[in-house]
Amino acid sequence: MGPSYKLPNLMTSSQNTGQGDEGMTKPKRELRLPPIDRTGNALPNVWKKNPFKIPGNIHWIDLCQNELQREADLRRMERNKRFYQKHTFRSRYTGTTLPAMREMFRKMGEEETKKQKPNDLKEEVSMASQKCRVRPVEKEFTHELIQRKREMFLVNFAIKTKRDEIANFKYKAVAADEKLRRRAQRLHEDAILFDEFLKATDEAAVEAMKRTEKETRLKIEKIAELRRMQAKLSALKGDISKKDETLTDYLSYKSFLLQVNDNLNSKNGEYLTSDEWEEKRKKDRMRKEERIRRRAKVSSRGKGVSRNDFMQRKKISSPRPPTRTSSRLAFSKMNYPEEWDESKQSEKETSSILHIMDNQSRLLAIMRGLEEENLKLIYHFQHSEEAFDEMKEVCAEAAAKLEKETSILRDQVEKMRKYIVSVEERSDQLKMMCQILDGGSEENGDEALAELNAKVEKVYYNVVGKLMLNIDGLMMLTNIENKVEQLLEEVENLPENAVKEIQKIKDKERRLQLREEKMMVQKHRQEERAKKAQERANAISFKRVGRRLVFRSEPIRNRVMKAANDAIVTTDSSLFFEHH
Repeated sequence: MGPSYKLPNLMTSSQNTGQGDEGMTKPKRELRLPPIDRTGNALPNVWKKNPFKIPGNIHWIDLCQNELQREADLRRMERNKRFYQKHTFRSRYTGTTLPAMREMFRKMGEEETKKQKPNDLKEEVSMASQKCRVRPVEKEFTHELIQRKREMFLVNFAIKTKRDEIANFKYKAVAADEKLRRRAQRLHEDAILFDEFLKATDEAAVEAMKRTEKETRLKIEKIAELRRMQAKLSALKGDISKKDETLTDYLSYKSFLLQVNDNLNSKNGEYLTSDEWEEKRKKDRMRKEERIRRRAKVSSRGKGVSRNDFMQRKKISSPRPPTRTSSRLAFSKMNYPEEWDESKQSEKETSSILHIMDNQSRLLAIMRGLEEENLKLIYHFQHSEEAFDEMKEVCAEAAAKLEKETSILRDQVEKMRKYIVSVEERSDQLKMMCQILDGGSEENGDEALAELNAKVEKVYYNVVGKLMLNIDGLMMLTNIENKVEQLLEEVENLPENAVKEIQKIKDKERRLQLREEKMMVQKHRQEERAKKAQERANAISFKRVGRRLVFRSEPIRNRVMKAANDAIVTTDSSLFFEHH
């Protein structure tokens, strides 16, 4: 705590001045404190200013900027200070105003004392001396002297004890200051080390960023080059796919012309379809391959090279995976393998194609015949499609009808099941009521009554207290009811907030108790499961030896089966004669 400042006796000066003027009555001037700033200095020429009128010579923007700059400088100074010299928001705005006011009051008190007259000072000194004057010395007895000495000793002892405590506190304060100084030194060293660490990390981060930028630039260049190469590759693939499509069209035309030529030159006069012609070409190709394989075997006996090795190497070499652009190419290679192999092209086929192209009238006649046949096939297909649609509609109607009937039957089955369940529940309830109304023996009734009395006695002990007299269960229930009514009346007289708080506490305790009981039950179940698992693990497993015993089947009843067969035969015969 700082030094205690006292307000000057301002009213004394006004009273003294009033006593000096004899016979003159002056109105008492009301003393007002001038406004001060944060440093404690009084603000001049502020008494007569109107606080509700804004002066015209003040620039509010400059004042705001100056105030913000001053606060920023103050915060900067606060950051550079020690942590025990810093202020909070409250101490910054209240810790500077109070000392300033105390300093102002002290200056005003000094000025008032200077203005007072010497006579007034003498009168005050005389009045103070009269107040401090002791009473006259009286005769004292020995026991009073001893009592006073004892009191003096106790006071001195208390003063000494307090001084020792003050010295101890000073020692602790010095130790705390030293400890704070050491901590501040360690904080300063840690701050220096942290700054060095930040510098090192900044340098590493700069190097990493430079390296990353370099690698990113190289990666961008590689990506641009890769994109250029991919664009060239895609352009080449597009050209190849176009050429392949053109070649596929030409091969299809060639196959068509060859098929026409074969049909024209057929000896039987029967035209082959596309599938039959393809099958014929496939067989011819297989025969040619067989002849080539035989020739290769004969020619490769001396060299030790077989056709099988060549075929195995051909199988091992895996083709390129198919893509969207190569699907038509693969189709043409599969359908026209001989045409793709340049070594197998023959001049005979070329001449036959040219012969077909020369005989245009015959080609047109064949085309007209094929068109008529296609029209017949299209008409037949349309007729079949209409019949199929009709059959589909009939099947859909039959399925809808069956679905409707099954849904109705399903609902009826569900209703019957519910009715059966309700009847079973009702039967169980009636069975229980019959057991209750029927009652057991007198011994069972006595046991139930004794159990009920024990439960009532337990509730009585928890609600009313210890059972002092031996009373029956009905009296205990009456006492419990009276106690509950009394407690309810007391609860109504209590404050509502207190009742709610107590109710919350009780609810919390009840929830905790239920939670503990639930945890105990879970723990008990877990222990039982662990015990059963341990028993299963420790149990001796018996391996079944020999044949498993089964029940003997009943003998076949021929008489019943014969009767059933006779009934089926008679039923079939009766139905036959009814229809015919």
